[in-house]
This record gives sequence, C-alpha cells and structure tokens, in this order.
Amino acid sequence: MGQSLNALSGRAAAAEASQPPPTPPGYAAAEARARELLAGPFSCYADEVKGTGAAMRQLFDAWDAAGPGAPPPAWDILRGRPGVRLKPISWRELTGIVADGSERALGALGRTPEQIKGYWDYRDRVILQENASVADYLLLKVFGFPYEVNQADGKVSAVVPPGFFRNDSGDGSSVHGAGGSGAGAGHGSGAACSSAADGAADGSFRLVTVWRENDFPYYLEPGITHMNLWANRPLAPAEVEAAVTERVPPASQHTWFVNTPTLQSVPAIWHAHVLWQQPTAADSSTALGANAAVDGI
Repeated sequence: MGQSLNALSGRAAAAEASQPPPTPPGYAAAEARARELLAGPFSCYADEVKGTGAAMRQLFDAWDAAGPGAPPPAWDILRGRPGVRLKPISWRELTGIVADGSERALGALGRTPEQIKGYWDYRDRVILQENASVADYLLLKVFGFPYEVNQADGKVSAVVPPGFFRNDSGDGSSVHGAGGSGAGAGHGSGAACSSAADGAADGSFRLVTVWRENDFPYYLEPGITHMNLWANRPLAPAEVEAAVTERVPPASQHTWFVNTPTLQSVPAIWHAHVLWQQPTAADSSTALGANAAVDGI
C-alpha cells in the first residue's frame, strides 16, 4: 500500500510539474490592448509598423512587470507583423524576399520578440543613457569620430567633420533597384545622410565604407551570416556588389538590400544589410572539382 501511495504521489507531482505556469496578472490586459493596436485600420504600412511597435511595448512592459522567471506573453499575437519572426528565416525565403524588394516583403524579415526586446532594452538602458542618440552611438562606434560631452546630462555626441557625409551616390545614379545577379541580387533604397555640407570645404570628398557585424542580427537559420556595410554616402548597386565580392567568402551565396526608411532603425546613416550562406560540403566539393579540371587542362 505504501509503495502504491508513493507511486501515486510521484505521478501527481510529475503531472503538476508538467503543467504550464500560471499566467501572470496583467498579461490578459496587455494582450487585449496589443490586439487592439494591431487591429487597425492602418492608413499605410508605416502606421502598421508603428502599431506593431506599440503592441510589442505593451507585451514587453507586462513581461517586465511579471518579474524574473515569468513566462513570456502570447507572442503568437505578433505573428506575421512587420519585423517580427516566430520562425527562423531560411536562405530560400530570404533570397525570395530580397528579390521581391517591396517594403511589405522586406518587413517580413526580422527578429524574435525576445531579440527585439533585447535590442530595445540595450538601446534604452545603455546606448541612450550614455549617448545623445542612437545615431551618435553608431557614428562613434562605426566611424570612430571624436566626441563632446553635454555638460547638462553628461551624454556624448559625435563630432562629425563638415562635409564628411554626402547625400548622393557616387555616380549620380539612383540606389533603387537591383544590383548584381543570381544569388547576389539585391535591392537598394535611398536614405538621407546627415551632413553639415555636401563635400569637404575644398570641394573634395573621400568615400569611407565600414563593415561591421550586425549586433542584433535577424532570426536566421544556422549558416547564414548577417553584416552591415556602412558608408558616408549612398552607394550605387555596382559599388555595393564590388564591396560584397571582396568581403564574402569564396563559394558563398550572398544577397543584400537597403531597407526603406520606414523599416530603418537608424535612417540617418546609409547602410546596407549583407547576408551570405556558408558553402556546404557539396558546394566545396564542386568547387574543388572545377579547380582540378582547370588545372588538368
């Protein structure tokens, strides 16, 4: 009898442990408010992006209020919303989205709610506590400008040399449209750069490009690398392709694009998203075979 009771107690304890944790108070109200914000109607895609951000803020605040160890809110509310991913992006989906190139298509790229919250927390609790703006933070980190300290709040601002940024592409062409071919096809869309002048005081201008890993990459399947190419003026598609070809490992497939202003977190500084897929063992074998064939001629 004792063993039976112990077995029953053990099964009851295991069943209790397997039950999902109770929903924290405040979640129901936050999720209801998030649904209202997502319901629209939206007059344009930019309004839908803003509505999604406001809905996420409701859910994130409720999660914070629930305390450490609390389960996350119902992320499924956000499924299919701009910039939100509940499933990792495959290479095939990624290249299809970039080939489409429309604002709504590019909005299907994004991060998990946890990734987005991680970025927002870091932005609000670290970057904006020390820097005058996110743009100032990036100007310091990416381009290495000197800084000045605001005596009122102690925050730093980048000191940008006059004429360092320019708003037009180098060859005068539009940066809209496709660049490259095949797996490397990309789409660019112009974004204004902040600048005190268009060119240096003597009329000269020096193009500066910087590669940097994306600190908060998209939610991607393993094997896909996400980097940013920053520049002090919009790059023409051919210029992006040239830079990417030099950077991407041989035999890798790549794609790139420039987000529309609505989807950019830092529209003040031109940058392209560059992504590539590491070559598989089959790709490497094919490349080696091709090389051997050439050597044997």
